[in-house]
Amino acid sequence: MSDPLRERGLVSETLRRAAAAAERYLAEIDTDRVRRPGADAAAAALNRDFPEHGDGALAAIEELVRASDGALRASGPRFFHWVIGGDTPAALAADWLTSAWDQNAAAYDSTPIGTVTEELSIRWLKELFGLPASWGGVLTTGATMANFTALAAARTWWARRHGVDVDAQGLSALPAMPILSSGYIHPSAVKALGMLGLGRETVRRFNEENNEEAGEHWTPRDVVKLMARLIFLPIADKIESGAYLLYDGAAGTGGMLTVAEQTLKQLADSGELGDRIYYIYGNRLNLGKLRADENALWSLGAHDVSVVLHLAGEEPAE
Repeated sequence: MSDPLRERGLVSETLRRAAAAAERYLAEIDTDRVRRPGADAAAAALNRDFPEHGDGALAAIEELVRASDGALRASGPRFFHWVIGGDTPAALAADWLTSAWDQNAAAYDSTPIGTVTEELSIRWLKELFGLPASWGGVLTTGATMANFTALAAARTWWARRHGVDVDAQGLSALPAMPILSSGYIHPSAVKALGMLGLGRETVRRFNEENNEEAGEHWTPRDVVKLMARLIFLPIADKIESGAYLLYDGAAGTGGMLTVAEQTLKQLADSGELGDRIYYIYGNRLNLGKLRADENALWSLGAHDVSVVLHLAGEEPAE
């Protein structure tokens, strides 16, 4: 019977065999098939009943090496599926050291080097992406926990806007949290919503799927209003006057331009954007296919003039 405590003398030999197998694997990966023909059989060979007695470290490593055909060559240059990056020499060797050090990365006291390297990585990432130095961050295990962490932070912020400490009081004192998404949402984000108690089926998907023509999709009116307010309000108290761009990529589809214009009108009338509108400039972009039976002046011009008159509330001086 194998006893791990008595096998400490085998550590070096076990690591040497693992290293030799890893070197063979990496030496072939540039030209190897992504999925070897015997992958299923190799992986299935490991499936057996729980043993009454252990075989020992060396036997365990050798069994894994024999089953290596079951490993997807995902880190090689011929793999283009999923979002999986290839190893670099430094990353691979550092991962070996991480396993050897066997740190508990929960706090500085349990691993000074683990804490410092995480903080350093976050600081460098902020510099790389031009993010404010005051922002915080955390390294997660993957996409699901990254979405979980971001959505948890959003949930806390949203609850505080309602005067509720969600960590202390939970969600029962809150209305349903609005969750908006484009037509494409990763399954890990949906899973995170369920784990956070926000509900997997509460997501409101808006805007078009890719490559749809105008008229084939619809954006909820309250979403458009929110988008308009997000454009104007953050800068309203920073400028005395300015030019605001109202862009409708689908040429009015789903009322995007109409509802955004109505929201802008409400903001202007309430004085949230300044004391009055001094000028309005419009420009038609992305007209699409030109049609001989369409008159841009009478079809589009009249619409734009009506928008201007509604925003101004009076006829222009010039």
